[in-house]
Formats: sequence, C-alpha cells, structure tokens
Amino acid sequence: MVTEQIDIPQSLASAEGLTFDEGLLVSKLTSIWLEHVASNRRNESFYEGTYPIEPLGIAIDPKKASVFEERVDWARKAVDYIANRSQFDGFSAGDDEAAVSWLRRWSADNDIANAYAGAITSTLTHSCAFATVTTQEHHDPLLRFYPATAAAALWDRRAGRLGAGLVVADMAEIEGQSVPTLVDVFTPTELIELSYKRDGWVAQTTPHRLGRCHMVAIANRPSLRYPFGRSKIGPGMRSLVGEASEVMALMKLAVQFAAAPQTYALGLDPETMETKSPFKSYMDRMWAVSRDENGDVPQFGQLTQLTMEPLLSTMRTLSSMAAADAGVPASTFGVVTDNPSSAEAINAAREDAVIEVTRLNRQASSALADAAHIALAIRDDITFDESLEAYPEVAVKFRPASMPSEASLADSMLKQSQIIEWLADSDVLLKRLGYTDEEIASLEQTKRDYRSRQTMETLSALPEVVQAPGSGIAEEVVAHEDEPPEPAGL
Repeated sequence: MVTEQIDIPQSLASAEGLTFDEGLLVSKLTSIWLEHVASNRRNESFYEGTYPIEPLGIAIDPKKASVFEERVDWARKAVDYIANRSQFDGFSAGDDEAAVSWLRRWSADNDIANAYAGAITSTLTHSCAFATVTTQEHHDPLLRFYPATAAAALWDRRAGRLGAGLVVADMAEIEGQSVPTLVDVFTPTELIELSYKRDGWVAQTTPHRLGRCHMVAIANRPSLRYPFGRSKIGPGMRSLVGEASEVMALMKLAVQFAAAPQTYALGLDPETMETKSPFKSYMDRMWAVSRDENGDVPQFGQLTQLTMEPLLSTMRTLSSMAAADAGVPASTFGVVTDNPSSAEAINAAREDAVIEVTRLNRQASSALADAAHIALAIRDDITFDESLEAYPEVAVKFRPASMPSEASLADSMLKQSQIIEWLADSDVLLKRLGYTDEEIASLEQTKRDYRSRQTMETLSALPEVVQAPGSGIAEEVVAHEDEPPEPAGL
C-alpha cells in the first residue's frame, strides 16, 4: 500500500462561495485531518518498512543509526494476513432479480472487488477508510474509496453514522509536489465541491434530498469510544517491530565481527601500527615484526567473539510476541518449530484470525450495504430511507473467512447435501464452493441445455403415434426390423 503524501490546506475554510456555517464545518473537518495525519503517516511507515531505528545507544551509536537499513515487515504481514482473508464477493437482493442484476453491473463498473482489497488494507493500517457514492451525468453512480490520510469525517452519535465528511477527490503535480485540486465535502443536505483555481479555492454547493451524506466509513474494531476503529498496527506491534529492527542491526554487526574477528597486539611499537590501516593489518597473511630495544617480541591474540544464539533467541521471542499481538499464527512471522503442527493445531492457531476477519467483514458489510442503498436512491431519485424500504434484502457477500481448501470444502458440502437432500439443487452450495455469480449463471445455463437434450432424447425414443384416417382415434405403429408395418385402417 503506497499512497501519496497529501496535505489538506487550512485555506479550504475560506473558499469563495462558502457560507459562514459551511466555512466552520470545513474548518472543523480540516482540523480533524490535521490532528490525525501524523499518526496515520507513522502507521504507514511501519507498514511500508520505512520507520526509523531508535537504538538505546549502548551497542549502536544513535548518530549512526540511519546507516542501518535492517527492517522487519511484521506490521505489513499482520495487516495483509487479515486483509487477504476479507474478500468481497458481490451483492444480493433476495428474489429481486432486477436489483441483483443492476447491483452486479454497478459493482463491475466500479471494480468494487479490487478497490475493496485496497480499502481494507488502509482500514487495518489507519483504523478506517471511507467510501463515497456520487452522481455521474448519464452514468450510474460512482463509488470511490479513500484512505484516512486523504479524508476526514464527523461521527453523528445520535444517528449512528457519519454526520459530515471531506475527501480529496483529485490532485495535480505542481512544482514537483502533489497538491489537492478538488475536495468534496458531504453533508446530509448538500454536496460542496471545492475546486482550486488560480485565485484560490472556489466552492460550488449542490443540495440533495438523500437524507444523509453520500459517504460511509469502514472501521476496524470500532467501539463506543472509538467509532472510527483502531489500527492493526498498535503501540505493542510498533514497539516489537522497533526492537526487532535493532536486533537485526546488532546481528549485522555480529556477522561483521565474526567474519573479521577483533585482534590485539601487546608490546607493539605504536609507530609500526601507524604504518598499517586496520583493514590492511587484518588482510595481510604474514607480519614481520622486529624485537624491541629490550629484545622482547610483541604478543598477538584474538578476542573471544560473541555467538549469534542470544540474538537469534531474542528474535524468536519477539516474533512470537508479535504474532500473539497480531492474533495470527506464529509461522506467519517466521517462527518454525522442530515438529510439524497437526491439522488441529493449525486450525486452532488460525481461530483468532478467523474471528477477527468475521468481525471485520460484518463492519464492512454494513458500510457497503449503505453505499449500495445510496446508489439505488440516486438511481431512483428517492431518499435513503425510501431505498431501505424499497430494497430491504440488499446485502453484501464475502468469501469464507477461514479460506478452507477446495478438498475440505467439497467434503463439507457433500456431507451437508447428504443430510439436506434438496441442498444440491440450491445456488447456496455453489456459492459456498466459491463459484462466482457469472460462473453460477453459466452452470445453470449448461444444466438447462443438458436437461433439454435429455428431454428430446426421451421423446425421440417413444413409440410413434399416428391417427387413423377418418376415425379420430390415434393408434400406435411400431416398426419392426424384420417385417414392414401393416397399413393402418378401420
């Protein structure tokens, strides 16, 4: 996840065309963004592995810490392990085939499946991400996702949803820097479009009748105190990653001293040492040193080198602690045991992650369902509440959080269909097996074609039925291979 560094200017609040109340709202939103941007960028640096090393100053000189580039990617692994298991799988709307068809097309046009994958990574990194649904002339509504570094929002505790929001909708390269050129502000009654002109920011306000702002939040582990959730890269993870990076730097030093052990010389003339550089002294295969004025010969030796085991043991301990903090299997962070884990142990290690993904999917499902209702309301020119009444069964589908193998999933579905006999005729079984809506539609068409051919073959195998002339009575005429059929008559 690489995002541009965005700076939202405070001058937005004084844009031409804003009323006094609108200016206050924009000022509050930009202040919220400014309050959280430092921590959001810090979490991004841990995800990207660009965070600074901050040694204690005992074994590594803090002034030379920037020389070391050793980093561990545990923060990224913790985020990606959960994000990769939260997979959007489309919308459903009960028996409303027209709504299902439109939502399927709308989802494909906006590439929601791939866009959601990036949004959920931002959600876990920053604690939340945002989605907006806006009107397009002569097109279906446009859905776009934004990270917390490019957006800000106010939470309406009474309504239990966003009260207002701001997103950087477009940017431009000006003097080598990415500068916002279009900012959208959403309220329950209007959309404010702030565009950057040569003379400054200009506001264009468009009222709407949706009854809520065209913006939703996807939060990771929200609570009553933190409705916008908490980051997956918390203080514990950041501390462990920082300690592990310092251990990696120490391991680099240890390897250097192991390859070039420290030596000493007793009774050597200082002038002799001044003629040789330390590196050349180490690389020379033979030294020729004369006796001193007393006839003594210098003594040479090698310092005892530290072993790598204490550092390796520390890394194993830190990685186990990081895995526990992230709620993922220890093997994700490189902890390998001598004895291979059993299937039960592997499933038990994944249990915490499955529970977390299930909770995350529930939060994302609510947000995406609201986005779908906003899109339907825009299409039908109705309010959000009217959309809820008109399409009460709109829901979001996700792939199973446990991500079972195809073999185990097929075995599970086989056992269930043996107990519930009519399950085999349901689309639910195909969906649980991982087939997409397009694949299910293709399979259904293939099944209908197959049954049609079977019906035709069955009919063609039936005896020929003819009607006796003038009688109005149908008679069977069966042709035998060894004798011709007799003509039908009265």
